[in-house]
Order: sequence, then C-alpha cells, then structure tokens
Amino acid sequence: MRHLLLLLFILFTSCQKEISATLIVDIKPGDSTVETEIFQHPSKLYRDSIFYREFSKNEFPVRLPQKVKIDSLAKGNYTFVYPDMYGKLIKQNVTIDESKIYHLNIYPDVTKKFSKKNIIPNLKDGESAEIKLKFRGCFSGGESSFHILKKNNQIEVSRNNVSKVLDEKQTRYLVNLENSVRQLDYGWCSTSHEIIFILNDRTDTIIDAGCEFHSLAKFEKFLKRNGL
Repeated sequence: MRHLLLLLFILFTSCQKEISATLIVDIKPGDSTVETEIFQHPSKLYRDSIFYREFSKNEFPVRLPQKVKIDSLAKGNYTFVYPDMYGKLIKQNVTIDESKIYHLNIYPDVTKKFSKKNIIPNLKDGESAEIKLKFRGCFSGGESSFHILKKNNQIEVSRNNVSKVLDEKQTRYLVNLENSVRQLDYGWCSTSHEIIFILNDRTDTIIDAGCEFHSLAKFEKFLKRNGL
C-alpha cells in the first residue's frame, strides 16, 4: 500500500505542468499630451517577497513609453518595485499562475498624494491667482505668465488679454498638474524650470530641474490647446 501511494504521488507530481510565463512591463506617461518625458531609474522584481532580479537604468529606453519584457517566469506572486518621478518607491503586484503573457502598467508621473498647498482647487469665488513660468538654461532663458480666476464656481484662465472658462475635464487637468509640480523635489538637469504660484500675499516657487517631468512644456501646451 505504501509503495502504491508513493507511485501515485510520483505520477501526480510528474503530471503537473510547469509554468513558464512572460511579463511585459509597460511604462507609460499618465499625461499623454507631452511626449518628451524621460524615465531612467533602476527597478527590482521580487518573487514571493524574495529578490528575483534587478534592472539597471540602462535596460530601459530613455523616453516614455517604454516596454520591458521578462521571460521564463515560474508560478508565484511577483512585485515590481520602482521609484516614481517624485522620489517615492512604488510597488505593483502581479500573480502568475498560467503559461501566458501578463501585462503590468506603470505610470511614473502619476501621484496619488495630494498637496495641501494647492492653490487652484482652493480658490474662493471671485479670487484670482497668477502663475509665472520661467526657464533657465546654459545659453538661454525666458518667462511667461497667466492668471486664474474663480467665478460662479468655474475656473477662468487668461493670458495676453485672452480668456477662457474651463470645463470640468480641463479644470481637473490643471488641478492635477499643479498638484504634481508641487511634489517635484529633485534636480540634476542643466536646464531648470521655475513655476511660481502667486495668491494675494503668498508666493510659492517650485523648481523643476529633473529633466523628466517637463512641467513648463505641460503648462504651455495646456494653454495653447485652449487658445491662450
């Protein structure tokens, strides 16, 4: 009887299929309006909470979107760990239990953290704010600005004597852009951007010198998309 049970166990285990899956990590910009975002950071992959593999920044394409293919993965719970554009370590999980292609979508420019210092969503009716955009490079520089007015519970943006009342989607984009910019806390690029938020006697200056987020381009493209 013991030999029969042992034989059945051997037959059962030998008949089990080995898993060999592929994981494709799609690293995309959450803001698709700007195609110049750069993302090159070392990332790590864990299997069942045990370190599995590290990816150097040179294994990623320079610009977003990026696609990383990882072959021959066995069954298990995998965690992809990477730093976002705000210096925070992000973990995303995927369970592999079949021999197939799995996809993991990553948006390194998207943050779930909300800054308490945001001006735009906290404007009172009739209140106006100014946003100045400055850039400094090795051989060039420039400056522009625009105004934001809250009127009748709507946001109106104006520049160079041209104004536009934003719809809900446009307002949400502008609010999210301010929120993202306020969380940039690094810099290593020769060209730096200054975003200055002015409300009454309060002035907040944010410096984006990271060569990744391209905050100035995002503001300028938003204004041009809306005829400003």
